[in-house]
Amino acid sequence: MSSLATTERKTNARGVFANLRWECDFCHRPLKRITVELFGKPTEVPCWGSCGCGESKLAGLDVQASDRRYARAGIPLKYLGADCDLRGYQLSVSTGRSLYVHGPYGVGKTYYASALAKALVNMGMSVFFVGMPELVSEVQRSYGGVRTDVLDRAAGCDVLVLDDFGKEKVTPDTLQIVYLLVDGRYSSCRPTVITSNFPRSGLAARMGKVDAETARAIVSRLNEDTDVYEMTGEDRRLA
Repeated sequence: MSSLATTERKTNARGVFANLRWECDFCHRPLKRITVELFGKPTEVPCWGSCGCGESKLAGLDVQASDRRYARAGIPLKYLGADCDLRGYQLSVSTGRSLYVHGPYGVGKTYYASALAKALVNMGMSVFFVGMPELVSEVQRSYGGVRTDVLDRAAGCDVLVLDDFGKEKVTPDTLQIVYLLVDGRYSSCRPTVITSNFPRSGLAARMGKVDAETARAIVSRLNEDTDVYEMTGEDRRLA
C-alpha cells in the first residue's frame, strides 16, 4: 500500500472515531469513555453498552429482525428459537395466574419458560425475562449509584419470568429484594412465571435458614393463584 493510501486510511479512521456519539442511541444516557491505541496513539472512544440499557446490550449481536422483540423481552439468545405446545399455561398466565415450574438441573425449565415468554409476547403482552441471580446483582449494584432499569421493568411488565429462582445467594438483603418484588406483583395482580430447582417447600426451607418470617411471606404469595408444573427426567446437558 502506498504511503498516500496509508495516510488517507489513517485520516479516515481518525475521522470516524472523532465523530462517534458519546451517548446511547437508545436511552440517550452518556457512555463511558475508554482509551484505545489508534495507529500508535492513545485515543478516547465511547464504550458501547456502558449505559446499561437493554437495547444497547443487543447492539452488534447477530439477532434476526424477527427475533428482536423476544431478545428485547430478555429471553436468552440461546433460547430465541424455543417452541413447544403451551396453550393451556399460555391462556392461564395471560388471564392473570402465575406459574411455578420446578425440577432438577437440565430438564428444560429455561427452554420451557422461554417458549412460554415468546407465546405471551406474540399475544401483545409486555414480558420481562430475567435470571434471579442477575436481577439481585443488578439491584445491589444500583446501591452504589450504577443506573439500571431492571427493577422497574420487573415490577411494571405484564408478565415477569424469573429464571433460576433460589439460585441467588440468600442473605437478609437479597430476601428483602425478593420479598418486595414478589409482594409488589402479588398486590398489583400481575402474574409471574418462576423456574426453580426447588419445589416451593424446599425454597421456603432454604430461605428460612436466614429469615423464616420473610421466607414464609414470600412462599405464601407464590402459592396463591399459582399453577405448578413439575418437570422430570434426565439432565439433557449430560446426555
